[in-house]
Amino acid sequence: MPFVVDSTVFAAWCFSDERTPFAEATLNALVTQNAVVPSLWWFETRNLLMTHELRGRIRADDTNFFIRYFEKLPIQTDKEPQTDAITKIARKGSLTYNEACYLELAQRRGVPIATFNKKMAHVAYMEGIRLFTENRVAA
Repeated sequence: MPFVVDSTVFAAWCFSDERTPFAEATLNALVTQNAVVPSLWWFETRNLLMTHELRGRIRADDTNFFIRYFEKLPIQTDKEPQTDAITKIARKGSLTYNEACYLELAQRRGVPIATFNKKMAHVAYMEGIRLFTENRVAA
């Protein structure tokens, strides 16, 4: 089953000090499952890498490696965001528009979401959106 993965999980894939069993489980799931992300994923992930490169946390070679590596994974970009639904989720959950984009995508596709963002996970629960867990999908 596909799942939505957000940029908080991406960060944990890239930085060993942020890696957890949950992050490993989501990355390993991509061996047999596809992930889906909103279009903003492209910008968020590259911005995250460049920010850490500029701060000296990673080198330019690391940024280039991560970009090439993750472009090869089965991660599909959704290009049909539903503005009204995103706005509703953002307002109801007091979320940023970026956060709400991930939840709207999971809700619309009927797939679980993988996130480290506790507020997003809470709103997902309240909206009946399943969460991806180390054991795959929570009810």
